[in-house]
Amino acid sequence: MINDKILEKCRKSIQSEIGTLSDLPPELANTIANYYYKFYSFSLDMQNNPIPTMVSKEKDIFKGLKKFSLEAETRLAMMKILPSNINELRSIDKNRNPGEYLSFLFLLLDVYKYEINNTTKKVVCGE
Repeated sequence: MINDKILEKCRKSIQSEIGTLSDLPPELANTIANYYYKFYSFSLDMQNNPIPTMVSKEKDIFKGLKKFSLEAETRLAMMKILPSNINELRSIDKNRNPGEYLSFLFLLLDVYKYEINNTTKKVVCGE
């Protein structure tokens, strides 16, 4: 179920940190909105539950805490760099440098939508 309060927080944060998404390809714009929503849902879970859901799902609480800490640290770091990543994409002239633009766009989708680790080492079929 969609939480309207989280949705509004996402809208305000995206607007202040990234600006409009209308100039971005729809798949990336949707990915950004989803990433913000997941981040704020995760944050709300931390605030509302003495033992966050991710921890309570693990049989071993210490394993759960370690997993949760890593997840929280990663999500926070990714949220901090997302606006600069979008600014970098916007700085690429997609008419003059379509290959560079598309490469960076696909990299952002791999990182934020598909959550692929070590995307710079990704092998593309046919290479």
